[in-house]
Amino acid sequence: MSGSCEKSVSGTYEAVIGLEVHVEVKGIGKLFCGCEALSSAAPNTCVCPVCTGYPGALPSYNSLMTRMAVREGLMLGCEIDRGSLFDRKHYFYPDLPKGYQITQFRRPVCTGGGLAIRAEGGEKKIRLRRIHIEEDAAKLVYGADGRAIPDFNRAGVPLLEIVTEPDMRSADEAVNFAEKLRLYTVYAGVSDCRMNEGSMRVDVNVSLRKRGDPPGAKVELKNINSFSFMRTAITYEIRRQSGLLDRGLPVAEETRRFSEKSGTTEPMREKEDQTGYRYMPDTDLGPVAVSEKLIAEEAARLPEAPDAVARRYTDVFGLREEDAMLIISTPDFSDYYNGVCSAPEISGKLEKEAAKICISRIFTLADRDRRPAERQTAGIVKLVADGGLGSANVGRLIALAAENVSADPAELTAAHGLGVIRDEKELTAVVEKAIIEESRAAAQFVAGKEAALAAVIGKCMKLTGGRADPAVLDRLLKERLGRKLRDEQQQH
Repeated sequence: MSGSCEKSVSGTYEAVIGLEVHVEVKGIGKLFCGCEALSSAAPNTCVCPVCTGYPGALPSYNSLMTRMAVREGLMLGCEIDRGSLFDRKHYFYPDLPKGYQITQFRRPVCTGGGLAIRAEGGEKKIRLRRIHIEEDAAKLVYGADGRAIPDFNRAGVPLLEIVTEPDMRSADEAVNFAEKLRLYTVYAGVSDCRMNEGSMRVDVNVSLRKRGDPPGAKVELKNINSFSFMRTAITYEIRRQSGLLDRGLPVAEETRRFSEKSGTTEPMREKEDQTGYRYMPDTDLGPVAVSEKLIAEEAARLPEAPDAVARRYTDVFGLREEDAMLIISTPDFSDYYNGVCSAPEISGKLEKEAAKICISRIFTLADRDRRPAERQTAGIVKLVADGGLGSANVGRLIALAAENVSADPAELTAAHGLGVIRDEKELTAVVEKAIIEESRAAAQFVAGKEAALAAVIGKCMKLTGGRADPAVLDRLLKERLGRKLRDEQQQH
C-alpha cells in the first residue's frame, strides 16, 4: 500500500514513524554471566544466579559484546563512544526478577549514522539516534491452564537496541528501512535476525500531525515479528488515529499490541516515560572501554556493504537490478556468486550468465549440500555459454557435480553423455524418426502452420534427451520438411 493511502481517509494528516529494533547478538554467550545463550535448550537449563536475579549475584561484563556493538555501529556509519555507561531501567514484571534491566541510557555505545532507503520521492536517508547495549528479559511460557511459567534461558541474552529518528512517513518506508537494517546486520555477522525466532524484534512508534505541526500523541506498537505484520500494524494504526482525529477525539499515548488474527492493534498499557523507569547508573559495572585499536580491527573486518555489492553487480557485471537484489538478499548467496565470478573463465566475461544459473538452478536448492563447488558452477556456466551443454541437462550436471565436488564438469558431461549433439548424421536420423512419429504436426508445418514445428522439435529433443544442438536441429528439420513440401508440389 502506498504512503499516500496511509496518511488518512481525508488526507489531512501526516504520519511520523520511528523504530526501536532489538537484535539478539549470536555466538558470544550471555551478557553479564558465563552461561550459554541457547534458544534451543530445554527450559531453565542455561541459567545461573546472575541471570535469575539472585540477591547478591554480581554481573560480569562479556567484553566480546563491545566488538559486536562497534562492528554494528561502523556498518551503519555511527560515532563510537570510547567509554559508554550502563544504567538500570526499573520496571516490575515476572520475567525480570531483579526489578530492573541493565541497559544504556546516559551514554550509548553508538550515536548517529543511518541508512538510505527507497521512498516515494526517491532515495531517503533514515537517521539513527543511538545504538545501545542491553540484556534481554526472561520469557513467560503460558500453559494450557493459563498459568505463566518463566523460562530464564533468555534472561541476560545480549541485545543491541537500534533507535531511529522519527524520519519515516509511511508503512512502506518503515518496512523498507527495517528490511535493510536486517540485511546490514546479517552481513556484519552480528545477528541472524530471524524474526520468526525472536532474534530481531521491532517496536514501532506512530503519531500523526497536520503538515508543519509537531507530532501528536505517540503510540508504541510492541514486539512485531514479521515485516508483513509490521506493514499491516502501521497501516491500521494510521487509519485508527486519523479516524479519531477526524471525529475530534484525542489519541491516547499508550502501548498497543498487534493482533495477527484480526490485523488490528489493541490496548496493552499506558506508555511509560523516562521518569517511570527511574533510570540510574549501574554501580556494579564500569564504563565500556573502546580502544582505537579495537575500532581499527573491526573496521578492517567489515564486509562490503550490501548496497555497494548491489551497485557492483549492476554497474560492473551488468546484472538487472532485481537479480542483484536477489543475490545480495543473503550473504550466503552473495558469497557463492562472488566465488563463481572469481573463476578465470567467468571473470570479466560471463557474470550475467553466472547470475542466471545461480539464481535459477543453485539458489533454488533447499539443501546446501546439493550445491556444486563454486569452481564447478563456473565450469558449468562456461559449458552452457560455449554451447557444449543444453539447458535440459544443466540440472543433471549440477547434481552429478555436487556428488563429487572434485570432479571436472566437462569430464562429467562427457562421461554421462550430457553434451550437446552436433553431428549432422546422427541428428538427421533423429529428424527422420521424429517426422514419422509426429507426422500430423509435420504435415501441418508443410501446409504453412509455422507453430506446428514446435511439436517436431520437442520430439527430437525427447529422442536425444535434450542434447540436440537447437541451431543444427532447426536447420535440418526445415531442410527435410522443405524437401517434403517441394516433393508434394512436384507431384501435383
